[in-house]
Amino acid sequence: MRELMQTGWLITGIGMGLVFAVIIILWGLMALLMKLTSREKKTKLESEAESDLLTEMVFLQEDQNDLKKKAAAAAVAIGLGLIQDAQSGPQINEQNTEINAWQAVTRARQLQNQIIRGRR
Repeated sequence: MRELMQTGWLITGIGMGLVFAVIIILWGLMALLMKLTSREKKTKLESEAESDLLTEMVFLQEDQNDLKKKAAAAAVAIGLGLIQDAQSGPQINEQNTEINAWQAVTRARQLQNQIIRGRR
């Protein structure tokens, strides 16, 4: 029984070793082929194209920064407007009235049902 287990472990070890050895050999062959086949000399046109691409990327980055600044300014303006509206409270006939949580939830549910069903 013991000899049978040892033989099984030996066969398993040899099989796993062969699998990993072949994988490593194939990896080495692929790396070698990449080094042999990817020897391309850069021409002046390619280097000019790369420099043009870099300048375009710089301009795009500046445009993105400008858009981010505009978005931040819009967000601040909206936030300030919401704060002012919240501080003044809901107005009915130019009087400040407070709405409790139950009324707010009920009104929101009614509006949501109108949107889902469509106005009738």
